[in-house]
Amino acid sequence: MDRSDDDALERLFHELLAAAHPVSAMVVADALRAVKAYPQLLMVGPTFGVAHQARHGWRVSSTDETTPQGARQALARRLREHAGNAADATTSEEFLAVAGLLETERRDDLTVAGLRFRIVRVEQVVRMNAEAPEPPRPTDPDPRPAGRQGAGRRAPEFLSTADERASATPAELSRQFDEAVSKAGGMPAPARDDACRALTAYPRLRVMAPVFAVAEQIDDGWRSATMPCDTPQRARDTLAAYFSRIVPAVEHPGVTECAEYTAAARRLERERADDLTVAGRRFRIVRVEKIARLGPDGPEPPRPSDFDPEPPIGA
Repeated sequence: MDRSDDDALERLFHELLAAAHPVSAMVVADALRAVKAYPQLLMVGPTFGVAHQARHGWRVSSTDETTPQGARQALARRLREHAGNAADATTSEEFLAVAGLLETERRDDLTVAGLRFRIVRVEQVVRMNAEAPEPPRPTDPDPRPAGRQGAGRRAPEFLSTADERASATPAELSRQFDEAVSKAGGMPAPARDDACRALTAYPRLRVMAPVFAVAEQIDDGWRSATMPCDTPQRARDTLAAYFSRIVPAVEHPGVTECAEYTAAARRLERERADDLTVAGRRFRIVRVEKIARLGPDGPEPPRPSDFDPEPPIGA
């Protein structure tokens, strides 16, 4: 990391403390430690979601879909909900008409009843060092037990279109993104061309709430073993369920190994353990950063090179 970027984060940390924002200062301090301890940035593929334009930015309701078409279908469902709650028949019919359009065409930006919606692309990245990916940070929200808090949909996130200093992304993150895009052989040519265009069309990065997944060390690398979860505890619960239910039913380990998996599942019920070795296998709860690109007209939509195999359901 460049010393200037290190200094910028440290200045922001001290300024937040001086302004009586200790929680924000702790988050910045965590970010500073993470950049030092896990200096490499690994792009693990985008996700897609639905956003609608508000007065000073865009409100993103979800970014959980693995393909643009999945997000379009989610938007169609949302428009049908709007139709059911509309104040008059004309507005209801307009929502239904646009929902029907999404079932026959790939549309990523549309306006209905005065509301502008967009399918948004969000990059997912994992910080790494030479040994392992980054685990959850101390300041990441981590309610426990997971089943009693944070149930249901994640709260919408707001992407401001203003250049507010508080939402500015450290220059080091932008530099790492640029390097990943420019690296020869890092991605197929169409994807690299799209990524290079995004550098200028959507130059501002906005860090969103992270998600968490279970990864397993395989040979000399790490492989994701679960879908992302909203909190570290939900990821631990998923890993505990794998140890206690999936392994005995599907993998049929021996008596000794089965006892190790059972003990590991019980440990996860008692502790916030983020790194475990069980029956010779190493698992880790991994922090996945979600980052949106913003341009003058709003957040970045899907790219032509993004994996999007499903046609509209009515096509």
